[in-house]
Parts: sequence; C-alpha cells; structure tokens
Amino acid sequence: MNMDKIRELCVYDVESGNFYFKDNGDNLIKPHIGFFTRVKDDIYGVTESPKGPVFFNNEKFYNLSELDYKFEYENIDEKIGRFQLLINNKIEKDIIYDKPKYTDFDTWNTEKEVDFFQWICQDQGQRTEKERFHQFYTRN
Repeated sequence: MNMDKIRELCVYDVESGNFYFKDNGDNLIKPHIGFFTRVKDDIYGVTESPKGPVFFNNEKFYNLSELDYKFEYENIDEKIGRFQLLINNKIEKDIIYDKPKYTDFDTWNTEKEVDFFQWICQDQGQRTEKERFHQFYTRN
C-alpha cells in the first residue's frame, strides 16, 4: 500500500520483478504486508516474502535477510530528507526527496510515521527491533 495514497496498491511479483499499480477503490482487498512511496518516477518500498523482508526500488530487489544492511536517515531541512541504504557499509541507495507535505495531521501520527523513509528507519537501530521487523515481514 502506498504510504501517501492508501487506496493505491503496487502489485509485485517478487520472483520475476514485475509490478503494476492498482486502485484499491472502495472494495478494499487485503494486500500482502508492505508499503511503498513514490519519489519522482521511482518507487521504493518494503514487502513480505517467504524469505523475509524485501526492500525494493522499481525492479531492483534486496532480500534484507540475506544482506548486511543498514538504513540511515537525515533531515536536510524542514522540507527535504535524505535516506540511504547501506550494504556491507557501502552506500547502495542515496535518495534525497521532498518530505510529505501533510504531517502531524492528528494526535496519532507524526512525520516519522507518515514519511516512508523515516518510518522504515525507526525499528532498525536495535538488534531485537530488527529481528521483529524481519519476523513481521516473513510470510509463512
């Protein structure tokens, strides 16, 4: 599901790398667990798989359970953020993007929860949190 437009689904075939977009409309179907966001013409997201969480960028997939990875986030300024995916301590993805315009719109959500890149970085710092993330995104 799109972090910005909850009714927009990105349907991925993790095995082949093919994907397409679908409007979920009013007949909300239950998608597999996963979230994505668009940055210009690119999509970035995370989805479940039998092998654990898969981070994706368009047709490129990263099975996180098989990698020594780290997510990093930096606020460049009030409106701009920077996200990095590091693999073996080398920068694999370096994304500078416009943060969501509408944040802190209610008492339950903060910028860290509506911005995909900040959200995905939250539970990656501690080993136990990372293990929970991996368990949650492993499809049985």
